[in-house]
Amino acid sequence: MLVLKAWMIWRARIIPGWIERDDYRQRLFTEEADWVLAQLKRLQPQTDGLLGHPLGSRMMRDFAPDVVGRM
Repeated sequence: MLVLKAWMIWRARIIPGWIERDDYRQRLFTEEADWVLAQLKRLQPQTDGLLGHPLGSRMMRDFAPDVVGRM
């Protein structure tokens, strides 16, 4: 679920201006990113510092590098 939410955030961000056009979207995607961060923190400690699964952690880094950077 965390990787799916990270993908959703990434997908919305690659469309220039889509999130920024609507205050609700801005708030929604900020809340989603904060939720993903909170859930990642709840999973710790993991061997790789994220999901504990090589592919899942790599996808998380690819889709939400800003969230991972706040860990």
